[in-house]
Amino acid sequence: MEADKMYDILAESGCEIHSIKDTPGGDKRYEKASKEQLVDTANHVNEVAQVQEFLKDKTFEERYEWVEQSKNEANQYYADKLYGKALDKYLNALYGLNFPDQTIENERKVNFELKVPLLNNMSICLLKVKQYQKVISMTDQVLLIDPDNFKALIRRASAHLELGNFSEAKETLTKAKRLAKSKEDGKTIAEIKQNYEKCMKKQEEFAQKVFSKSENTKDLYKDKPIPSASRVDPLVDQDEVEYLKTIGNIHWFLYPYIKTFRALINCRRRPIPFREELGLDKLKED
Repeated sequence: MEADKMYDILAESGCEIHSIKDTPGGDKRYEKASKEQLVDTANHVNEVAQVQEFLKDKTFEERYEWVEQSKNEANQYYADKLYGKALDKYLNALYGLNFPDQTIENERKVNFELKVPLLNNMSICLLKVKQYQKVISMTDQVLLIDPDNFKALIRRASAHLELGNFSEAKETLTKAKRLAKSKEDGKTIAEIKQNYEKCMKKQEEFAQKVFSKSENTKDLYKDKPIPSASRVDPLVDQDEVEYLKTIGNIHWFLYPYIKTFRALINCRRRPIPFREELGLDKLKED
């Protein structure tokens, strides 16, 4: 079933499509998703299937060359400041990283020569378009492979800073500082540190302003409506964890980048997964 038609059917039956969104504080909340978001997710799933079909009979060398060429094309989009196109191309290259039956040597080659650069390049694009939570997802994957990757640490620190996660930003920046090797690295550290200090100063000034107000303002927002977003049910969160354990290499990199959509009935009972309707069940695992 096409994603847009499924959206309409669910809406007519009294259901909504929600995404699970990470908050700056590390919590998760439901957020109503648009038809466009659902269609975009379905399109990405179809792209994964198309790439897998194209590469299924290719040798290791042919797959490697295809991914590297896709990465280089994405790099050119980035150089031209076409960040959206660059992200799409980098993501397309990630779809091709499902190398079958590779040796330990080849796995290391793929990780450090393809996977890490792709994820790092995606993270800088995501910083440019202010998708800070996704930056953290991308850099976390890099740091699983290379815990001392300077670029990943710098971009992760910047994203945490933009999200107001000051303690995480400081911790990440401190580690990056120890790994700086060049004057350029030192300059980058200094710029982020300066931004950190400005943010901390603004936060301090805001706190002083808030606490200096009269006690009479405590009911100022008493009649404001409650936000529509709701906390994620722990049962749903556990379901996501179990699902992540079952998916293959390609899907794992796709997963943090694309929001998880679910159909929710109005009474907010347990969400109804619709991976089969999106075609996720048709994708091959490792």
